[in-house]
Amino acid sequence: MTARPPAACGLAALLGLLAVAAATGRPTVAADTASAAVQVAQFISVPAFTAPGPAFTARNAKGKSILIVPSASGRVPDFASMGAFTSGIRQAAKAAGVTTTTCDNNGTVDQQATCLKGAATRKPGLVVLVGSLDLVGLQTQLTALKQAGVPVLATHVLAPGDFPSGVDPSYAKALAGLTAIVPAPFAQAAKLMADYVIATSNGAKQTIVLAGANDLPESAPMLAAIQAEFTSSCGSTCAVSSINVPSQTWQSAAYTAVKNATLNQTVNYLLPVLDQFDDLAAEGEADARASLSSVNRPNICSYGGAPFAIQMGQAANRVVCDVAEDMNWDGWATMDQALRILTGTAPVASENLPLRLWTANNWFTEGVGLAGMTFPPTIDAGFGDPDLYINGYRTLWGLPALTAGT
Repeated sequence: MTARPPAACGLAALLGLLAVAAATGRPTVAADTASAAVQVAQFISVPAFTAPGPAFTARNAKGKSILIVPSASGRVPDFASMGAFTSGIRQAAKAAGVTTTTCDNNGTVDQQATCLKGAATRKPGLVVLVGSLDLVGLQTQLTALKQAGVPVLATHVLAPGDFPSGVDPSYAKALAGLTAIVPAPFAQAAKLMADYVIATSNGAKQTIVLAGANDLPESAPMLAAIQAEFTSSCGSTCAVSSINVPSQTWQSAAYTAVKNATLNQTVNYLLPVLDQFDDLAAEGEADARASLSSVNRPNICSYGGAPFAIQMGQAANRVVCDVAEDMNWDGWATMDQALRILTGTAPVASENLPLRLWTANNWFTEGVGLAGMTFPPTIDAGFGDPDLYINGYRTLWGLPALTAGT
């Protein structure tokens, strides 16, 4: 195992120091840094299962069926982790006696529309849209499903109420036409990225470049949330700008965009909204350094939990933080909402999808295998014993808990 990189900042020591500064009552940058450090500290440890709503009897859904329509684009979840997400849905469905069918597709609106047209004819008990599908582009098919009496659940999507800036009106309208949603923690992840930078800055001025992708619905709200957190907790101490690189052009345009951004000014941090951008960004930084030896190569903090991004952090290769989710856990959470719909139980507002912030403080602190991080990492590592959340859902659904060896 590679040696653990030195911690960027001891959060406990930082909190103690800043508590003294805050006690003076002066509106200092340090006080803002303390607040950010508190937020960061809440997400360093393994998340605990929290019941999203009242218990109900899942066996009332036994024998019913769902159709899973996954996104296959380079979004969150990415293609590699989509399998873990849908696997979690199937595991949970099997536990409740619900049949699942997956309509595989290449991520295009045309192929996903074909999946939905078939659902309107076959009429499964529920259609589950997984990931960042183009809900606006699928409006015709979603309307047809509603008219056919087929409920539709969209999981890992934006929740308009999470963002003070709102979301695109057409996207919000598409969400409103669905039976229910499982909101993704996009807003919290965005705030955590900013909080990490603020908490580890020690009050020093920071220049930050945000990297968005205007062809992804989550990009603009997340950028706004990051900017708002910097404005409220860092003020003039943080100089923030942004670049836009559409996801469809990442392979060809990311290097140049990051290279130009780092050549134009001294950048301390680069914050891509999605960590699928991280390796490309690191190469762009290297290109800038090759062009001008005095160029500063900024640290990268992002969101997504992609194994290669986590490995970059473990290897101290530009990535200093990554906000991650457990996609298998997300699948069980999605099935909780699905079972509520199938049993006539009121949907919940949020499924409390898990988040964990990976930094130099905890890259290697949780061991290896399913209970902790590995080197190189694997999908969903570092979220503790999966039986804990699985049994949390099983108990909530009135099913017997798993025991050792089952």
